[in-house]
Amino acid sequence: MNIDFSWHQFFGELREKLVDWRDNQEELLEILCECQQNHGYITCRQSRPPEVRSIDPFTVFCQFLRFGEKPRKKTLDFAAELASQLNLNPPGDIFCDVPRSRRVVFWEAESVPYFSKNVRLLWDVYDATLNFVDQKTTTNTRKKFLVTYDKCVVRKEIRRQLSKGLFWMFPDEFVPLDNKTRNYIALNTSQKFFNADWTTSEGAGERYLGYCEALKDEFERCDIGEHAFSVIAACALRQISLPKRGQYKEKKVYNLTSLVDDGCFLSESDLEDVIETWRQKRNLILQGPPGTGKTWLAKRLANHLLSLSSITQESDQLQAVQFHANTSYEDFVQGFRPSSEGLFLEDGPFLKMIKRAISCPDSNFVFVIEEINRGTPAQIFGELLTLLEKDKRVKSEALQLSYSQDDKIYIPENLYVIGTMNTADRSLAIMDFALRRRFAFVTLEPNLNDRWLQWCLRKWNDEQEWDRVKSEIDTLNKLIETDPLLGKHFAIGHSYVTPITEFETLQDVRDWYKRVVAREILPLVSEYWFDNVDKREQAEKILLAVED
Repeated sequence: MNIDFSWHQFFGELREKLVDWRDNQEELLEILCECQQNHGYITCRQSRPPEVRSIDPFTVFCQFLRFGEKPRKKTLDFAAELASQLNLNPPGDIFCDVPRSRRVVFWEAESVPYFSKNVRLLWDVYDATLNFVDQKTTTNTRKKFLVTYDKCVVRKEIRRQLSKGLFWMFPDEFVPLDNKTRNYIALNTSQKFFNADWTTSEGAGERYLGYCEALKDEFERCDIGEHAFSVIAACALRQISLPKRGQYKEKKVYNLTSLVDDGCFLSESDLEDVIETWRQKRNLILQGPPGTGKTWLAKRLANHLLSLSSITQESDQLQAVQFHANTSYEDFVQGFRPSSEGLFLEDGPFLKMIKRAISCPDSNFVFVIEEINRGTPAQIFGELLTLLEKDKRVKSEALQLSYSQDDKIYIPENLYVIGTMNTADRSLAIMDFALRRRFAFVTLEPNLNDRWLQWCLRKWNDEQEWDRVKSEIDTLNKLIETDPLLGKHFAIGHSYVTPITEFETLQDVRDWYKRVVAREILPLVSEYWFDNVDKREQAEKILLAVED
């Protein structure tokens, strides 16, 4: 399973930066309030006595854990601006596997005297924690940590919240005592539930450190592996079983920069627009001529979207099918199948994905449909065609399935559908208008731009050679686009002439290009102009004019 540990590094940088702000809390408060106001959030000033000009360090951590709020883009923009103001690298993504805090302030605000005292106490425990972790063998640093810890937890508005803040600071040292994690530990380890006195009375700090050490020892004996506290917190959030060592791996965030680095020649701003369109509509179709990377991009956009959610297994969150002329409702949604005991009702891949998405509302799921217009979508989706609409993705809109007498079904908001459609296939009818209304459409075009050139130069550093390839494909596409029986939807896409491996010689480049032309491009344009010999010959002349 994938667990998101990316927050470790980001919060580690934040932890070190905040040390410099203790003596400049008023400016820190101004930064927080300005960023909150810019993005439409309740500000710290609105949730505290207005005359108080101080702020505790854990409240800053809280601001990066408000990802339960929607829309997500707003939350990400807020986090990026706040990180920039604090001179941090942007977090880049939402932290899914860490106990969150949706409070504006780390603890419950009270009157002015209590507020100011609590802020001082939290800075004291923050400083003491830094020194304690840095100098564990020193008796004085441990003693100071225990004293400040005990002073904090006796205050009812802080109490168990403090352990969560310490976990954000040092996730490998301190276990969070939030309700989910605490109850999960009681059910899944030998460390049983403890009452309020255990965490707040005299000696609470010593007991808490002992509890952390006992858990570390037990996890090591049980072969849980490194980052044990982060693993158990993630499992508590997801409500899944504890994995053994080697059963989990660090979650890799697949962001838009990763997508561009992989060979996407769209700009990040264009990709952001596509992702935002998909989020808003929930259903997206990538359409375009052959070779424009529709399937390639669909699956990578899916990976980006899924990297924002806390899903257990990648095989559960992403499914791909291809429509064809014989695809039916029974294949896709639900139908009867024969067995040795007679017919039985079996769920199709789309209904199975719907049920998984309903059971995990905090995770994203993506269903990819390749060549969506090769089947008859209205018949294949059946009654689920209506439920695809974003405003019908609620339980109250649930419908009875054709064959099932079970509970009604609905499509949840966390299930995203993305399809691909080849605009050059003349055997296909016009897309059903009912389906078209439920999808947003993005048209991909041949993209032999500077990003394509830079990619090719990494495979063979000869700009003149790649300019020649670009010129030939551009010339051919103009010929196709000006043909009244074809047009731009039949253009030759960039993926045909985008190399995957590096070349050793110029002749290797030219041999590769000749093979692509002879075995992939010319057969396609010959099909376009099967009844026009002159156009076929003109295309060959354009593409085979390589000077050895």
